[in-house]
Amino acid sequence: MKLQKDNIEAVLAEMTVREKATIIVGAGWGSLFEGFHLPFCHGHRVPGAAGETRPIERLGIPSIVLADGPAGVRIKQSGATAFPAAVSLASSRDPKLLEEVGKALGEEARAFGVDVLLAPGMNLMRNPLCGRNFEYYSEDAELSSEMAAAMIRGIQSAGVAATPKHYALNNQETNRFHNNVIIDEKPMRSVYLENFRRAIAEAKPWAIMASYNSVNGTPVQQNKHLLTDILRDEFGFDGVVLTDWTKHKNPADKIAAGVDLLMPGSNSNIRSICRAVRSGKLSETRLNEAARRVLQLIVKTPTFNSSSKAGQLTQTQKEAHAALSRRAAAAGCVLLKNENNALPIAPDAKKIGLMGVHSYNTICGGIGSGFVNCEHRISLYDAFKARGFRLNGRSEETYTAVLEKKSNLVKPAGLGCVTKYMAEPVYKEFRFFSEDCVHNVVDLADAVIVTISRQAGEGVDCKLEKGSYYLADAEMELLRSMSRRCLHDEKQLIVVLNVAHPIETDSWSSFADAILLVWLPGQEAGHAIVDVLTGAVKPAGKLPVTWPLKYEDLPSAANFPACSKDNKPVKTPDGIKDFDYTRYAEGDQIGHYYFDRHPEIPVAFPFGFGLTY
Repeated sequence: MKLQKDNIEAVLAEMTVREKATIIVGAGWGSLFEGFHLPFCHGHRVPGAAGETRPIERLGIPSIVLADGPAGVRIKQSGATAFPAAVSLASSRDPKLLEEVGKALGEEARAFGVDVLLAPGMNLMRNPLCGRNFEYYSEDAELSSEMAAAMIRGIQSAGVAATPKHYALNNQETNRFHNNVIIDEKPMRSVYLENFRRAIAEAKPWAIMASYNSVNGTPVQQNKHLLTDILRDEFGFDGVVLTDWTKHKNPADKIAAGVDLLMPGSNSNIRSICRAVRSGKLSETRLNEAARRVLQLIVKTPTFNSSSKAGQLTQTQKEAHAALSRRAAAAGCVLLKNENNALPIAPDAKKIGLMGVHSYNTICGGIGSGFVNCEHRISLYDAFKARGFRLNGRSEETYTAVLEKKSNLVKPAGLGCVTKYMAEPVYKEFRFFSEDCVHNVVDLADAVIVTISRQAGEGVDCKLEKGSYYLADAEMELLRSMSRRCLHDEKQLIVVLNVAHPIETDSWSSFADAILLVWLPGQEAGHAIVDVLTGAVKPAGKLPVTWPLKYEDLPSAANFPACSKDNKPVKTPDGIKDFDYTRYAEGDQIGHYYFDRHPEIPVAFPFGFGLTY
């Protein structure tokens, strides 16, 4: 008997306990590690994909491929399109646009031989320092669910599974494997689970990823209350629950709680599940449920339906998706300030004074799962040059020389393999500019632009320090010098914020006549930014997250990340003994939910803010 779409129950009845355990346990780390160029990992169907399931050849059950995909299909092979980060897409407030991007992601996944995209990320932005905020949509549950649902519909319209993540309360990267979130049931449901509930109801994803962290003392992946009572019985989710990528110490407990697929999986996981069934610790009925759901997923996939190509995108697809990425990036730009009509750049402007190292190396995406191995990345410098603008010679020569020599590189924080193979180069701003250089740049320019950039990503949260949440000294000196000279020459200073997360603005925003927030805009970054700067596209983005005036004004500030320093068991104030923990003492008071109720507390830029021309 061979698996068909209409004989799943018959096939399930033919399977042994070991075969059922085999299809609910992934094939291991090899596919992912091949993307890290490790010599002992080779021969996988899609090198660099996050993982694979295991086949059962005698029953015609194929393995399927899972790959990261929040901003593009992340595999070893280059050629996938790098789309804007989720926070940028959400700034567009355009579900139809997100559905288009989702469909393109699904088409690319199918073209590269991928069956399941581990996207979208949809945790709420509890605190601006979370390292993966750029992968998420908003601090607002309704907006997050609307954007996520559109993305899910788009991906699955191409016949590829979407996997909303990380369910649930994965709102920080610090100690993400062991952190215990302590939260009351009411805010957990009304805020942090509400966006998942809505997205599931609206878009019916085929899979969902369970997060690493614990909630109220129980690991999510072993939390029957979250995975079965709420997700299945209340939210009506009927797809596959798979784990985030980890070693599994208690595989049978995870299956019993409601997990259907252990990723990346190991042979010992299979043996452990078989022993648990034989001993009665895990019921075969529950094993059957998990195996059935995995089979139901498999028969929907491109691999099973012979539409998976494991090749390259066509040139037509590349061009269409690049154009879509550019359009989406421009739609996500948010105009935060525009005094004296500094923007758009005047039509007769031909000479650009372009400063800031990341004007010449625009950061397109984040570190880790949000990285895409695309064929090109267009910087702001590239885009201005392509349109025939003249750049100031002294700054151009200095910055391009730095990039060519790869001097002043910053080592990204995070796991070694992740930062080595899943990150763009990032440079530290430097003090090469003398007052004479600043005068030269401004005096000869029709428009003066400074870019401030921040990258972030998997495994590490941002810091409440200079160079992260606050401007570095070199950045502040650059803005101050440029502003002083622009004021002297009666010219206007435009600041482009190419950032993964909100940063402090109150100490420097007065230096700028215009501030354009472009987030992490994907591979066509420079073209999209210039489209907006020149007025070819009018900015229409709206902030999906509040930018506080002072970090300390945030209710979550007192409890982020709030983990013990030595990674040992700690005791909470009310006597609960647990692992490192984060107490969500603010309840449902995150972002605009809090500031809307406290209008007396000023913010830098409120949720929903955005100017236009």
